Amino acid sequence: MRKSKKIIIIAVVIALVVIAIFLLITFNKKTPRYEKLANKVTYNYYVFNKGQDNAWYLDLNIRNQLYTIPFYYTPFDAEDIYIDNNTIKTMALYLNNNPRGNVYVSVDPYQTTKIVIAGVEISRLLGDKYDIFNFNVKSAISKEYNDTLYPFITCKDAHSKLMVVMFNISDKNSITSNNNCIVLNSKNVDESIRVADAFSFRILGITR
Repeated sequence: MRKSKKIIIIAVVIALVVIAIFLLITFNKKTPRYEKLANKVTYNYYVFNKGQDNAWYLDLNIRNQLYTIPFYYTPFDAEDIYIDNNTIKTMALYLNNNPRGNVYVSVDPYQTTKIVIAGVEISRLLGDKYDIFNFNVKSAISKEYNDTLYPFITCKDAHSKLMVVMFNISDKNSITSNNNCIVLNSKNVDESIRVADAFSFRILGITR
């Protein structure tokens, strides 16, 4: 009788060990996060297809409507860009308190057209083109400039009812926030588009 009990106990222990090993393997199994091919990239299950124009296209189903969003870079290309976590909190809080609120995207008028392209990309995403954020987006300039129809808007103008997204040439690529102003810093104008893509990937939840 004692022997049979001992056998049962050993069998139970072995079964528990097997179950523990199985669970350990299951929960530690790493699902491939991405895949890199010449014309197709998968990043956290988001699929980007490269077009004939060398842009990367992402198909997103938003409220049962399929939208195709173009990017100049893939999330892999923007992984090195620092993004302050407060940036996302700023976006979420402003969206919650100001649905369809006013947002100014402000660029330096003395820089090349690349910074304008970056500004347009952010404006389309934050506006109503893709039915995601649906802010009332307006263009602005971050430095005073003669003969322009655009208002002069900087972080000083941001408040609880007005969010500013400002492009800034700095010593490094980064995305930071201060109150209701989000600053997209790039170390040169050529990098401004890559920083804009990094911001887009983050607010869409593609990168974390």
